[in-house]
Amino acid sequence: MHKEKYLEVFQKLNIDQQNISEKTIYEYAPVFVFDDGIKKAVIKRTKDSSEGAQALFRWTDTLADMKINVVTPDRRFTCGLAEFNDNYWVIYPFIEGTKFNSSRAEIFAAGRLLGRIHGCQPQTDFGFKVFSMKDYYDADFCNETDSDFSDLEQLLAADSTCCAQIEKWRKKAQEFFSQKWSQLSSMMLPYCNGVWDYKANNLIYQGENNPVLIDPDNAGRIHRLFDLALTLLLFHNEHEEAPSRLFSTEEWQLFLAGYSESVELTEQEKSVWQDYLQMVFYDEAVWLIKNDLVTVKDDPDKISLRQKKFIQELLCFEPGAYKV
Repeated sequence: MHKEKYLEVFQKLNIDQQNISEKTIYEYAPVFVFDDGIKKAVIKRTKDSSEGAQALFRWTDTLADMKINVVTPDRRFTCGLAEFNDNYWVIYPFIEGTKFNSSRAEIFAAGRLLGRIHGCQPQTDFGFKVFSMKDYYDADFCNETDSDFSDLEQLLAADSTCCAQIEKWRKKAQEFFSQKWSQLSSMMLPYCNGVWDYKANNLIYQGENNPVLIDPDNAGRIHRLFDLALTLLLFHNEHEEAPSRLFSTEEWQLFLAGYSESVELTEQEKSVWQDYLQMVFYDEAVWLIKNDLVTVKDDPDKISLRQKKFIQELLCFEPGAYKV
């Protein structure tokens, strides 16, 4: 993605395009670096409404005030929010540091940061839209999930091992929707202001024990189990330096140890964890697998060998191995 496509954004932000990187620094979305010789900044998309963006900024400002490491808008720019093509764009400071390299210290610190985020004013919604199971998952969720598995079978028809995994998941899904879904969807589970995209790609480390969340823009008011399950499934997604797999069970327990410094899950949350994890797998992980496979089919060179390996590993996910 080249900056020429987004010149109107830069004009609205009153940013000199001569100081902007020619191409996006992130393969999957337009993220541009602005460098005026004084301090580097990042220009990227945020929420799709001004109200959503302001809720996000109230939340991140509160986290920063409590010394929780999350990026907040660059206050050097008075015109720090611009609308373009039904999206709002924001300017953040460029955070210097290193990428996640999967050390034990970094995994523990990542868990600790998410726990601190979930534990910060959990009763305050900051103006976020509130996630509702009944609104988010409509009556067609079961049928859509089964249709997704049919699509995956067609996309992976030549891979007997993957097809066997898909059939295994289809049977799990049938059991889930017939025996678990109704009760799970009606439960009143604890909410938090969650990241909704907490993964290695979105962390920069300023020392092994000091990660900074650099992409909070997908955040919302959700069940903390949702954020935790999504983190387990997709923490290593799209990160070339991370292992091309999920956390090992040992790594997951290490992550949870850091998380648990600030958050203690309820007995109800623990009792439905496995069911909730399956639900998030059907929604988020299956969508990712399908989307990546379609991309590979249309353009085999667009996705790295490492990412192809990751989605294969995701298909082999065993929920029962991951406890809370």
